[in-house]
Amino acid sequence: MVSSSPASPSPKLRSPGGVAVQVFQWIWKTVPFRGVLICALLLLAFKEEYPLSHFPMYAGLSTTADVARLTDLEGNLVYFKPAFGIDTASVRKMLRTRESQLKSTFPDVQLRQQAAGQDVLQSLLNRRSPEERAALTAKGLILYREELRLTNGKIVPTPLAPVRYSEGLLP
Repeated sequence: MVSSSPASPSPKLRSPGGVAVQVFQWIWKTVPFRGVLICALLLLAFKEEYPLSHFPMYAGLSTTADVARLTDLEGNLVYFKPAFGIDTASVRKMLRTRESQLKSTFPDVQLRQQAAGQDVLQSLLNRRSPEERAALTAKGLILYREELRLTNGKIVPTPLAPVRYSEGLLP
């Protein structure tokens, strides 16, 4: 016969790790967005993952930006995507690239911007058939590149050398 004795009280179990585990458990229970916190800590440990990156391009926000736009001679906006099948960001990159290629040829900034604009506008027009080109240039075109600058909390546009295309000839 097995005699049953009254159960002796079991000693209080201590969690392994002691205080560190208790602190972690307290943080886990009280901090909202726990997953984001863990992700941020891991990204800081790896040092090269967006958004916590050590790359300088993510280090701060620029106070300037440039935009490209196209209008007819009457001032009506002509959208790049339907007209040429290319987006505005790509046109901006084309303008900047062409400007840097022409640095040695044109030391004057305005002449360089004008020449780069002419080359880019001509290359955009060359993407289209003669009929499409004629329809696009019937009213003439002006290619603008503007620099937007943040000054005293306000965005100030600065136009840079517009390029006119009228009567099928670039000036």
